[in-house]
Amino acid sequence: MQAATALLFAMSAYSTFATSQPLSREDVQREMISYKAAGYNPARQNPRTWVDDAQAASARVEGSRMIAERSIPSVTNEVAVTSE
Repeated sequence: MQAATALLFAMSAYSTFATSQPLSREDVQREMISYKAAGYNPARQNPRTWVDDAQAASARVEGSRMIAERSIPSVTNEVAVTSE
């Protein structure tokens, strides 16, 4: 369990540095829910496979984030040019 907590902390720390904004407790809880939904379960930690399980869940979470980012249309500020 300590290793799983350390891994989650490391992933959260990376996210903090990547976004340069501190994570709130709710952010960390939301992230843990995402990892659990992706199949990662820290309670069934297997010494032989927990790293692979965590990395696979991380890849799934990042993949779903990338898909979500692509599906959100970007808003651009277009300036209308009028001719006189």
